[in-house]
Amino acid sequence: MRMNKTMMATAFVLAATTNASAATQCLICAAGTYSTAGSTSCTACPIGQYQDQVGQGSCKNCPAGSYAGTTARTACSTCEAGNKCVGGSYGSSGKSACASGTYSSPGKSSCSNSWTLIYQRGSGTSDNATGSVSGTLAKGFIYKVEISGGGGGTGGQARGNSNNICSKKMTGGQACIGTAIITATASADGSYTATIGAAGSRGSTPSSRCSNGSSGSNGGDSSFSGGGVSISVSGGTKGNGMPHDCSGGGGGCTAGSVNSAKPAGGSGADTEQNGWLKIWRLNG
Repeated sequence: MRMNKTMMATAFVLAATTNASAATQCLICAAGTYSTAGSTSCTACPIGQYQDQVGQGSCKNCPAGSYAGTTARTACSTCEAGNKCVGGSYGSSGKSACASGTYSSPGKSSCSNSWTLIYQRGSGTSDNATGSVSGTLAKGFIYKVEISGGGGGTGGQARGNSNNICSKKMTGGQACIGTAIITATASADGSYTATIGAAGSRGSTPSSRCSNGSSGSNGGDSSFSGGGVSISVSGGTKGNGMPHDCSGGGGGCTAGSVNSAKPAGGSGADTEQNGWLKIWRLNG
């Protein structure tokens, strides 16, 4: 079929309209990328930013407590425990580690060394009980644990040949103390178990003259297990009984030597203290 002038003009207009539409077609960028006006290509979102929608002209800053450590991110990651993430401002790694001696729980923009005591039992507390205890470590928190063994028992005084009591005695040894930092899981509560050692018993003074004092007993060991941490600490060693010396006549009782170490938490030579368990939770 031959085209007349009218048909040819119509075909030309349609072709021109189609070419113009192709030339002005918009570029739709995928999530994780963006483009500015007039751009012919999409650009990946930089470190510290993300874009969760398509066809956008800019990227969004990650909020405080999260980070984007790589480019072209469609979402930000929660800042891991032990790090701080200030929203939208990052180095090449996307986050920075807490300085030595400071800590952070997950999703934090700052680090801290401020603690709140949330549990205590044993020596120096209103609950001076020993033995087995257990509890919960709530998810998403940082904890500091301190546990001590029981102090060693003081040795007994001797009695001389004049039925006098020797004035000196051997104090029990100080127990060991263990500490640890625990990062609870972010997904579920954890638990802990502990055994708090009792103080050693004190040695006795004999009733008959020219007799040695009896030794005290060792303090009980203590242990803690929970949050991926295990601590075992020894109780204090016993104080030996004081010896007598009746060969030289007179009052008797040799001077012996006195252990200068005090039982754990003790404020004096005769203070045998139970072990303790203390748990703090990080503030902030």
